[in-house]
Amino acid sequence: MSPVFGEFLGAAGEHIAAAASFRGDLPYAAQCQAVRQLDRLVATLACYMGDLPLPDPFDPSGGPQAGARTRAAPARLALDRAARSLRPGAGGADTDDGHPVVGHLAAAANYLAAGRDLLHTHFTDSSTGLQTPTSWWAPVIISGPVTAALLSELASHTHGLASWIVQLTAKRRTSPGAPTAALMALRDAEPWLRQAAAAMQTAQRQRYPSADRKLLAAIPASIPPPWPALGADEPAAVLCERIPVTAERLRHAALAFAAGARWSPAATSLSWRRDALASAITSHASELVLRTLAERADQLGMQPLFGARLRTAACHMVRVWQSWRAVADQWDIVTTGAVRGAGLTPVAAEIGDLALRAGRLAYRNPHWTPACSHASLSRDPADLAYAPGDIITVLATVHHAADAIGRIAASDRDSVTAAAAENRLYVPVRLLSDKYDIPRPYTPAPRPHTEALLAAYHTAAKAASRVTAFLDDLAVAADAPSSVLAAARQASTATRPSPGRQDNQQAPAQPPIVTPVPGWTEHTLHNLQIRDPALLLRAAVIDEAAHELVTEAVAKIQSRDVVANQTSRSAQVAAAQQDVRCIPRAAQPMKSQVSPAIPGFGSATVVKRTGKRTDHSYSSTRR
Repeated sequence: MSPVFGEFLGAAGEHIAAAASFRGDLPYAAQCQAVRQLDRLVATLACYMGDLPLPDPFDPSGGPQAGARTRAAPARLALDRAARSLRPGAGGADTDDGHPVVGHLAAAANYLAAGRDLLHTHFTDSSTGLQTPTSWWAPVIISGPVTAALLSELASHTHGLASWIVQLTAKRRTSPGAPTAALMALRDAEPWLRQAAAAMQTAQRQRYPSADRKLLAAIPASIPPPWPALGADEPAAVLCERIPVTAERLRHAALAFAAGARWSPAATSLSWRRDALASAITSHASELVLRTLAERADQLGMQPLFGARLRTAACHMVRVWQSWRAVADQWDIVTTGAVRGAGLTPVAAEIGDLALRAGRLAYRNPHWTPACSHASLSRDPADLAYAPGDIITVLATVHHAADAIGRIAASDRDSVTAAAAENRLYVPVRLLSDKYDIPRPYTPAPRPHTEALLAAYHTAAKAASRVTAFLDDLAVAADAPSSVLAAARQASTATRPSPGRQDNQQAPAQPPIVTPVPGWTEHTLHNLQIRDPALLLRAAVIDEAAHELVTEAVAKIQSRDVVANQTSRSAQVAAAQQDVRCIPRAAQPMKSQVSPAIPGFGSATVVKRTGKRTDHSYSSTRR
C-alpha cells in the first residue's frame, strides 16, 4: 500500500522525544548545529500553519474547518518569531560532528517536511492560483477533525521542543563560563515556542470538533499502489490483502479519468458495459461472502446481532448486483459506436481483477472465472474465516470492494449523462418501430432509451451508496481496518461545498506569509521596552489583521475598477443614444457619424455636439 501520513508524523515525534530526553553535554559545535536544525524544524512547523484552509467567501457561516489559517495565525506568527530568534545562533562550523541531538532534530525536520509533501500530493495548482483537489482524500485533509488532530500533534511537538530548551539552558546555568550565542538564541526562542503551542491548543479546543488522530494518520500518498499480479492460486488470506489494493487502484483510476471523460476516445459503451458487468459480478460474489460470514459468525457463537447485520448487508448487496445487471442489459441495446484504437478506460482495464478476486474469495474453485465451465460451490465458512478476527478482516475486504464500486458508479453515471446530453448514444434501427424509416444501421438513441439507461445508472448508484453506508456503520461497530473509509466519507461530506463554487478549493500551499519586520503596533511595544512574548504576539496578530484588511480592501477596489472599465464605454454609448432620442429632429442640425461596432451593442449612431443637455447627461453617467 502507499505510505501514510502517520508514518512520517510518528517518526518525527519519536525523534523529537529522543532529542528532548538526551541528558549529556552539548559541545559548542553541536550547539550551533542543533540550533540550525531546530530552525529548520520550526520553519517546517510554520509551513504547516500556513497550509491550513482560509475562510470560505461562499459560506459566511463557515463550518468547523473554515478559516483554520486565520484562527491559527497567532501560532504561525509565534513560530516565525521563534525562527527569527534562532537564526543568529545558527552560525559556526558547517561540519556535522554526529552528535545524537543534532541527528534527531535533523531527522524530525526531514520527516515533517516529507509528511507535508505527502499532504500536498492530494492537491494541484490551478490557473487561478488556488489548489484544486486531485483525490478522494483532499476534502478529508481540510476537514475539521483532521485539522484538529494536526494542530494537537504539532502543539505536542512544539511543547516538547520548548521543554528541551528549558532543560538545556538550565543545565548550562550550573556550568562555568558565559552562555554561548547558540544558547542565548535558544533562550530567546523558548517563550515563543511555548506561545505557539498554547495558541495551537487554544485554536483546536475552541474552534474544532474532537480530534481524529486515526484518520489523520491514515491519510495515504495520492499515488496508486503497485499493481498486484493476479496469481494462479491465491488463498483467502492473500485475496484479503490484494482486493483492497485493487480497490484503491480503481478509486485512483476513476477520479483521474473523470476529468477528461468527456473528450477521451476511451469513454465508450465498451468500457462502461465492462464496468457494469464486473460490478455486478463483484457485488454478487460479495453477497455470497457476507452470507458465508454470517453463517460462520453463528458457528463461532458471536453476537446474534452481528450475524443479522451481515445478512442485512447481503440483502442490500442483492439490490446492487441486480441494478448493475440492468445497466449491462441496457448497454446491449445502446452504444456509443466503435472508435478504432480507443482502447479501454483505466477502470475498465483493471476492474476485471476485482471481479476475479472477489469471485475466488466467494467460491471454492481457486481458478474460478465468470465462465460457465468454472461454476463452483460457495467457499466453506471455516475456510473463509477460521477465527472471529478473520471475519472482521474479510468484512473489511468486502467493504473496500463495495466502496470502489460505489465511486465507479458515480463516475460512470456522470460520464454517461454527459454523453447523453451531447447526443453520443445510438441504437440499432432494426430494434426500433417501423415509423423510423432510416437508411442507416444506427441512429441517435430516442429519448425513452436514453431515459431508461440513465434511470438504470441512477438506481445502481443509489443502491451502491446505500450498501456502502451500511457497511460503513458495520465496519465502525466491528472496529474493522476499513473503518477509516467511513471516517473519511463522513469528514468529506461535512466539508462538501455549496453549489456554484469549485469543489473543495484550498488556499495555495506556500510558506507562511509573515511580516519580515515588526508592524507598527509591535514596533511600538519594542520602543516601550516590552519583552513579554504574549503581549508581542498580540501586537503581531493585530498588525497582520490590519495588513490583511488593507489587502482585502485594495483587492475589492481593483476588482471594482476592472468592472467599471469594462462597462464605462457601453454606458457612454447608451447615454449618447438616450440624448439622441430625447432631442427633436428639427433641433439636430449637426452631422452624425457611425461608431465602430461595440461587443454586445452592434453598431450605434453617436451624435457629437456640445449642448447643455449632453454635458448634463454625461456628468450624470459619471456620477
